[in-house]
Amino acid sequence: MDRTFRISLLTVFLPALVPTMGTAAPIFSDEGALLPPSACGIPHGDLDGSGIVDVTDVQCSLLTALEALAHPDNPTTPSCLADTFESANVNCADNVDVSDISLVVTIAIGSTLSPELDSDANGCPDTCDAVTIPPTVPEFGGAGGVNIKVIGTATHKLSVVRDLAFNPQFPNQLWAFNRATDSTTIFFNPDTPQQTWEWRKDGFGNHFMEEVSSAAFGVNNTFATCQESQNTYDGQAAPNNFMGPALWPGDLSVYAKVNQTYIPPKYLLGSHLDMLHWSPLCMGIAHDKNNVYWVFDGYHGYIVRYDFGVPHGYGEDDHSDGIIRTYPMALVKRVAGIPSHMELDKTTGWLYVADTGNKRIFRLNTTTGTVKQAMPVSSWNEPLKEFSIMQNSTVQMLVTTGLTQPSGLALSDNRIFVSDYFNGDIFVYSTTGALLDRLKTGASGVTGLTFGPDGRLWYTNPKTNTVSVLNPVNS
Repeated sequence: MDRTFRISLLTVFLPALVPTMGTAAPIFSDEGALLPPSACGIPHGDLDGSGIVDVTDVQCSLLTALEALAHPDNPTTPSCLADTFESANVNCADNVDVSDISLVVTIAIGSTLSPELDSDANGCPDTCDAVTIPPTVPEFGGAGGVNIKVIGTATHKLSVVRDLAFNPQFPNQLWAFNRATDSTTIFFNPDTPQQTWEWRKDGFGNHFMEEVSSAAFGVNNTFATCQESQNTYDGQAAPNNFMGPALWPGDLSVYAKVNQTYIPPKYLLGSHLDMLHWSPLCMGIAHDKNNVYWVFDGYHGYIVRYDFGVPHGYGEDDHSDGIIRTYPMALVKRVAGIPSHMELDKTTGWLYVADTGNKRIFRLNTTTGTVKQAMPVSSWNEPLKEFSIMQNSTVQMLVTTGLTQPSGLALSDNRIFVSDYFNGDIFVYSTTGALLDRLKTGASGVTGLTFGPDGRLWYTNPKTNTVSVLNPVNS
C-alpha cells in the first residue's frame, strides 16, 4: 500500500475518531521524569510487532477488520499480524471491527483515550482492563513508573562512555569504560551520599584498551575488554588488525599503576594481564568461566570464543597457552560506533547477542558444537595452543522485528533487557523472544546495560556522556 493511500485512510477515519481522542501525549519524558508504563502492555496496538504503533498498524487493523467482516466464521489471519487474529481486537470486545481501527489510529497519532473509553486514565480501554493487563517488569516501577537518575557525566571524565559493569568482588565499585580516552571511570558507592569516583588510564591503553567498546568481569578480580580498533595506537600508526580482547586486573593497587613506563630490561607493557589477537573491531564481550570469554567479532562477522589460559602476568606477552575457537554459524554484523553487547546465561549455556547490524537478538547454545578443523598456522597472528573452526552449534533467532539498532543487553530472571541505540528505548523480552515491556529513556544512544547488586538497572549513553540508573518509584 503506497504512502498516498495510507494517508487517505487516516483522512477517512479521523473525523469519526474525534470523540475517542483526549489530549496529546508526549513521546518522550525529560531525564528524571516519571515514565509510567501502559496498562495494556507496551505498546498497545502494535499489531505488526515492530515495537511502535504507526500507520502500518492502522493498515493492518483495517485489513483484519475487513477479513472479519468478509469471513466472520473462519477469517484468515493477515500476514501483517505478528500474533494471532485476536491480537487485532484492540478494544477487547467480541469482534474485530471499525472500533478497533479507531483505537489504533488514536494510539498511532499519540493521543490519549477519552474518559468515555478509559475512565481510570491508565492508557488501557476499560473493556480491556480485566483481561489484558500484563505485569510490568519491576525494574520499570510497575504502575508507579520509574525515575531516571544521572549519576555520572563529563565532569567525571566520561568520554564516549559505552559500557559499565559492577565488580562482583567489590560490589560498591561501578566501572565505566570510555572509548574516546581508552580509559575507565570508577564510581564508588554510586547513587548514594557517599559516592566518589576515580579516573584511570593505563599508560599502554592506546593498544590494550584502544577505543574500548565493551567489558565484562570474570573471576579472581579480573575483567576483560573488547576494542573497536584495528590497532592504530590512537591514529599514530597504520592499522594492522593485531587486535583482540584484553584481560585486566581489577586490583586497584595494580590496574593502571604498575609498569606505566617502557623501560629496560623487560620493557613491560602496562598493567594488562593477557591479550589475544584475532578480533579487530570487537563490539561485545561476555564472561564464561575461568579466563574464557565470548566476543562479537565485528571484523570477521561471527562469534568467537577466547580462552586466555593462565594469564602471562602484568605487561608480559606470552600468549602460547591461548585457545581461539570461531563460530561461523553465529553470524553477526557490526555497525560502526555502536557496541553489540552480549551475556551468557551460565545456567543454561545460552549466549544472548545483540546483533546490531542485523537488527535482531539471537542466542547461541555454547554447549553444542564440535571442532570442524584447525586454522592453518599461517593464518595465526601469534603462537597459540589451539585455533579452531567450530561446527554444528545451535543458533536460535529470538527477536527479528521491532528493533532498529539493538546495542545493550543484560539478563535477569529469565528475561532479556535490550537497549535500542536508535531511540534510546529499553525493551524487555522473555528468553523465547516475547515482548514483555518497553521503557522510553528520553534520549537516543543508550548502549551498555547492567544490573546492580540491589537489582536496579544501570545504563550508559555515549552521546550524552552519562551513566544513569532506574529508580522504581514504588521501591
